[in-house]
Amino acid sequence: MDRKEAILFNDSPFITEGLVSLGNVKVAYETWGELNSARNNAVLVLHALTGDSHAASHHEGDSFGWWEGLIGPSKAIDTSKFFVIAPNVFGSCYGTTGPTSIRGNGAVFGADFPEITIGDQVSVEKALIDHLGIDHLALVIGGSMGGMRALEWGYRFGYMVDELALVATCARATAFQIGLSSLQIRSIELDPNYRGGRYYEYGVAPEAGLSLARGVAHLSYRNSSELDDRFSNKPSLQREGSSEQMYEVDSYLRHHGDKLNQRFDANTYIKLVRAMSNFDIGRGRGGVEAALSKITSRTIVIGVDGDELFHPHLQYELALGIGKNATMDLIKSDVGHDGFLVDAAAIGEVLLRRSSVLKLDSQVKEAFLSCVN
Repeated sequence: MDRKEAILFNDSPFITEGLVSLGNVKVAYETWGELNSARNNAVLVLHALTGDSHAASHHEGDSFGWWEGLIGPSKAIDTSKFFVIAPNVFGSCYGTTGPTSIRGNGAVFGADFPEITIGDQVSVEKALIDHLGIDHLALVIGGSMGGMRALEWGYRFGYMVDELALVATCARATAFQIGLSSLQIRSIELDPNYRGGRYYEYGVAPEAGLSLARGVAHLSYRNSSELDDRFSNKPSLQREGSSEQMYEVDSYLRHHGDKLNQRFDANTYIKLVRAMSNFDIGRGRGGVEAALSKITSRTIVIGVDGDELFHPHLQYELALGIGKNATMDLIKSDVGHDGFLVDAAAIGEVLLRRSSVLKLDSQVKEAFLSCVN
């Protein structure tokens, strides 16, 4: 892993959309490839909710990144041609300023870290690009929460972006997404070890709550048919000392919850989930349709055909709203929303083709029209 750090907003403090001043902001990021002499081959890669800057490996023996199948020499985002930048998002816990950071008084921010928005995250990313002396981006690409940020980039800074790739994302959070997020937040806050977000002071962590939040989220990341094919109603081993019937799918979700507890922070999770729930590209901009019509960068919209959390009709809305500058593709994936990670090679094929056409099959068109009428 080749992680770098930048300290931004040294001359004037960063002020969030909620008007909270944070002083300077530290950003962790990774890069691949070289910036060319014309400084026009930079690609900005934006990660999803609990991701980080490690989008791909840097050398033999390095750990694989979350978009390993997409980024690298001779891959769709060819690092022998492009200078690729992947920042860790503002508000996260992997080196960029967030709830686990130390503030001026020497204490951890914790729950006192301000509420942030997708717009705040993009403002920090733009400051990083400025810090690197780059005023032109060949491509901005992101999936899920990263796709929200890529869309915001297109609206605010499209003048410096040749192309956008919006993967498994949406123009605004839906009620279904917000409802799932609210349940995840409540599961953390109801954990006795949460202690109002001040658990650091007590040397504990709301592991049960965060594990449950991850289970709820992960269930929505997968396709229901895929889960049933894998697990059906098969029983699992019962927990020691319990008569409760366990199922394989329950064990699977607990496993993913345990894995997240080993690498992520609960306050961070809450802040980022709230930022996603708050996202609406049209807020204060005349509505979604008006905002999308302002995007002038060439745009590739990519959906996952089995995605039940960011249903393909949400990507069709993006493509139709952006209009003549947009193309649309669906990749086939058995796993659901996580297909944007699992089936990265299929996303690469779309990027390499770059000749997609907006295809509205009757079923998806009907679903789309029923949601917008």
